[in-house]
Amino acid sequence: MSENVVHVTCRSLVAVVLIALVSVAFLAYAPLQSSMVSPKMAIYTDYVYHPNVPQEGERVVSIIFDDGWLTPYTDALPILDKYGFKATFAVVTSYIESYRAYMDWDQVVALYNQGHDIASHSANHINMTGQTPAVIADQLAQSKEALLSHGINAPIFVYPFGQGAGNPDVEQIVQQHYLVARGIQIGSLDLSKPFNPLALPANEVENSTSIELFKNYVEQASGSTVVILFYHQITDGSVFTSTTPENFDAQMQYLHDNNFTVRTLKQLFTITESSSTAPSLFILDTNVVYLNSKNPNFYTKKAELIL
Repeated sequence: MSENVVHVTCRSLVAVVLIALVSVAFLAYAPLQSSMVSPKMAIYTDYVYHPNVPQEGERVVSIIFDDGWLTPYTDALPILDKYGFKATFAVVTSYIESYRAYMDWDQVVALYNQGHDIASHSANHINMTGQTPAVIADQLAQSKEALLSHGINAPIFVYPFGQGAGNPDVEQIVQQHYLVARGIQIGSLDLSKPFNPLALPANEVENSTSIELFKNYVEQASGSTVVILFYHQITDGSVFTSTTPENFDAQMQYLHDNNFTVRTLKQLFTITESSSTAPSLFILDTNVVYLNSKNPNFYTKKAELIL
């Protein structure tokens, strides 16, 4: 073998080794990245997902009812209809038709068919913090399967008690089942900047929430910044987490009269099929999230490197 051939062979081997090392380094580094998602489009293997950033001058608010109580259906729904608003209802699937104070499946499906959003609030409303990965996964999977069995594909998760949001171990399991998840950290959400889709902030509205405090919450909504509000029961206010129908009506009237746009939590994001046009490989981006193509209902994060 000539000296030139040896040099060429050595250079080729070095190049191959370097490419392999770069690939391993990038792919090993990807799982260590945070859950921050860029406001630019995030690419899934089968779907394209991106936040729906409001236009300048818009003031967008999202309303959520936690737990699946009956009173939001009986007392809040007529008020929402009165002002033409749609909301997100986060249900604990084992409570449905098990307790008189909660909705039944006909009511949940009716909400879904009317254009309201149905989110998962777990199967049994357990605190996700401190649970084993198997227990957490079972709670998420049971809830998702129950909703799917009634024709409801829910990409949104709401943490029971708000616990688990911001916990990387819990979030890693949640992202295998749901696209985004909402916690209870007070604040607003700027959809034009990087954010953690597995710990969306929200502001609780209860019987002690004055109209002034309510206004302070929603007035943060401006342009790309949206405000998420969450309620529990709509009743006489005897329970501290409840809101009276009168107060809820006044709050919705304020949104209506001051030209706020009310969107469901799902409407803050767009998911479109793209498997026929998306390339098989993407440049590594720490802010890119992918859908698990083996199961279109389960979500996961991964990265692939173009060389």
